[in-house]
Amino acid sequence: MSDGIILYDLPSKGRKSCWSLNPWKIRLALNYKGLEYKTQWVEYPDIRDTLSALGVAAADSPNPTSQYTIPAIKLDAKTYIMDSKPIAHALEAAHPSPSLRLDDPVVAEVQALVGKCLGPLVPEVLPLIPKNVLSEGSVDYFMTTRNKAFGQHLDEVHKEKGGQPCWDGAQPGLEEAAALLKKKGGPYFLGAEPCYADFIWAGFVQFVRRSKEDSFEKLIGVDEVLRKQYEACGKWLERDD
Repeated sequence: MSDGIILYDLPSKGRKSCWSLNPWKIRLALNYKGLEYKTQWVEYPDIRDTLSALGVAAADSPNPTSQYTIPAIKLDAKTYIMDSKPIAHALEAAHPSPSLRLDDPVVAEVQALVGKCLGPLVPEVLPLIPKNVLSEGSVDYFMTTRNKAFGQHLDEVHKEKGGQPCWDGAQPGLEEAAALLKKKGGPYFLGAEPCYADFIWAGFVQFVRRSKEDSFEKLIGVDEVLRKQYEACGKWLERDD
């Protein structure tokens, strides 16, 4: 196996490409830093066996589905890391330029805003993933684990809890994100230069886009600055495989 960087990611159906928000954070960072890397696609049912075989330590979680997660990365011949936050810090330490500005408070602010927006949107967005995004090898696993987590079938979640109330719940967070972008004049959260906060947010927006194009348009339609931020990150979204 090559000593170069390998990103472990979840494949989509059709042409395999990145779709999930957490892998996108790291893929965007890699693309921004101009680093060469390969992608190894891992289906949901294979995550545990794949990562444990590499010597990656399980996360401390009582939930078996949370003990091994994507993204993971092979940073060099001896270093394997799981979870986007430690991966980002390791990438920054190994390849400090251009900087991700990980220590800027805006990174934590934007991460919190993603949670504030995504939480209400889950019943609208998540049930569409197995239908519109996942490859055949991951659908059954995703449906089984998520149906169990919700205590009902994802189709029922979407029917009963999706729709406009989700967007009403996400609206305050989306407006806060727009205000934060305006604070430094945009197009990025720190103004003229991007940082990891932009990749956290752009990964979230791309995730919504992969679920349904109409949802993407609704999200960035909240305020023009949200569209401009996404478009400004476009060159680092181009490589998705």
